[in-house]
Amino acid sequence: MTQPELGFIHQFVPAAEPDSPVTLLLLHGTGGNEQDLLLIGNALWPDAALLSPRGKVLENGIPRADPLRVKRCAQ
Repeated sequence: MTQPELGFIHQFVPAAEPDSPVTLLLLHGTGGNEQDLLLIGNALWPDAALLSPRGKVLENGIPRADPLRVKRCAQ
């Protein structure tokens, strides 16, 4: 489910257990999108919620995640 809330197009996958305290923030590289790292995130920590924003920074016309923008948005 891709949603534009919070100013970012993103993918959020809730944790398997509602009381899980862990959310993995997945930042793709240049040319990627918000869906690219979901399988890896799930493999790294199967019980965690996953949050994967699409990058707002363009590098040669291709989106990439900018950790500083994500940090400012989360604050």
